Amino acid sequence: MISIPISSQASPSKNLPTPPRTGTPTGNPTPNGGSRPEASGGCRQMKHPVTALVKTGQDFTLSEKPTLWFYIPYTTAEVHAIEFSLHNAQQTKTLYRTTIQAPATPGIIAVPTQPNTSLKIGEKYYWKLILDCQAKKEADIPDLSLDGWVQRLEMPANFAKQLQFTPAKARTQQYLDAGGWYDALTHLAKLRSQNSQDANLQQQWSQLLKSAGWDNLTDQPLIEP
Repeated sequence: MISIPISSQASPSKNLPTPPRTGTPTGNPTPNGGSRPEASGGCRQMKHPVTALVKTGQDFTLSEKPTLWFYIPYTTAEVHAIEFSLHNAQQTKTLYRTTIQAPATPGIIAVPTQPNTSLKIGEKYYWKLILDCQAKKEADIPDLSLDGWVQRLEMPANFAKQLQFTPAKARTQQYLDAGGWYDALTHLAKLRSQNSQDANLQQQWSQLLKSAGWDNLTDQPLIEP
């Protein structure tokens, strides 16, 4: 089979809106209370921390119901609760909130948005992922939290039609070229799950993660939902 590489240089940024700059969402895990997780009795530090698979400056999707992806280094024995929530940009309204089952082994998990929650074109949405490793706590403060943004872009003209005539392995780059980072990641992850022994897809996956700076996660397994 011919491997179709993911270009780390391909960037639709000149046609993308400027990501929101509030100074709040980071996409990186932070222990609350200003202390190290293990010092506060929370989640223990791991070699590879909890990670949101979002490329800096490309928090965009073409889908009204995107799927977000996270690397979880903990197992069901180490995490008491994981919660994901989606809010409007002003964080005045919660659109979706759900609990997530920790994986049996560390790996990359998918978090779909709720079927009756549809993102509107051009609007920004704030998401948050919190982890509690302790069953009992004195204060209602999560042990670890991540947050970030997602914005739905308008699909380019004839994009859906062009996609139909594009080989499955080439669609990842097509999504990237249109600005749909979340869609590219989801499409490639689904292909990998369906063809786990395909070395070319593994290479594409590694290239995609490396393009976002996650060289350390390329060998982490995809956990089936």
